[in-house]
Amino acid sequence: MSSEKEGQNFELDGAWLLSQMKYPSSENIYRYPSDGFTNCLIYEGDSVFYLCQLKSLYPGDNEKVMAAQDVAVIPEGSASYTYIYKGGGETLYLENGDPWPLKIINDTTITIQQYGIIYTWVRATKIPEGRVKEIRNIIESYQKNPSEETAMYVLPTTERELQAQSYTLTYVIIILILLLSLIALMLRNVYRKKRNVEAQLQQIIEEREQRPQLVRHAMKEVEEDFLNSAYYAALRKRVSAGERLTKTDWDEIEEKLKSVYPGFANRLFSLHHMSELEYQVCVLIKLMVPPSEIATVLSKDVSSISSTRSRLYKKVFQKKGSSKEWDDFIKSL
Repeated sequence: MSSEKEGQNFELDGAWLLSQMKYPSSENIYRYPSDGFTNCLIYEGDSVFYLCQLKSLYPGDNEKVMAAQDVAVIPEGSASYTYIYKGGGETLYLENGDPWPLKIINDTTITIQQYGIIYTWVRATKIPEGRVKEIRNIIESYQKNPSEETAMYVLPTTERELQAQSYTLTYVIIILILLLSLIALMLRNVYRKKRNVEAQLQQIIEEREQRPQLVRHAMKEVEEDFLNSAYYAALRKRVSAGERLTKTDWDEIEEKLKSVYPGFANRLFSLHHMSELEYQVCVLIKLMVPPSEIATVLSKDVSSISSTRSRLYKKVFQKKGSSKEWDDFIKSL
């Protein structure tokens, strides 16, 4: 939905985040996100909006909540509204029959006055469109099956969960240093690392199996959009032609992977400290590049690429496995 604003189109559609709140009887201004918490307002079409709370899984991390990463979504519901543009940036916003003054500050900021309280909302430019749809679907799903208790939906996390596990492991190692001799500590450390890898593998499997169908569908859509994109088609054409990839190319690929497959790189390095070559092989496998083309791009023999993949499987799973089994594992992350 859009309206004319001083000769230009102003779009209200999309996601907005609560930036600040001011009460009429107080000079205090409450700013958001506050300790990793804010409200999210999603306008859709000409008459419907969705409202929820975004709460960071790591209190104080406002940057993550602004991008809707590592957050819990607490749905509040949806409602109908009427948007009447009066000109000069002034509007009337009617929700369930109650009119709220709405003012367009600029293309990214609006204020809504409710019962005298002035709420300032900013356009959620850091939240990807796919994540906005995911949040909206969570709110819709909750409305169809509401619960008496507060509902909380955790969106897929990225690297922070594994980082927290790494800090825990470090703490355990320090305790062991105080309790054991140097030799005993070294042996136990090896054992614990092995168990840690096994636990993380199990966690990855459980996380994948326990993802809500809604989340799986949204992640699948993001992957399909990427595999059908012009960027991916151009990259595959270059790889098929045997063109070497520059550092700039690899940096760009890394950024694409972060948006399409959150946490992929961190999960890999948490399982095994990989060399640059090993990581590049895994990235190309994830991008559906066949082994023969991987060998050409990395200037290696096909047999060398095959050995790298089977060797990685043995290091991670502590048992022999084929190169194809490693490929299947990488594609499942």
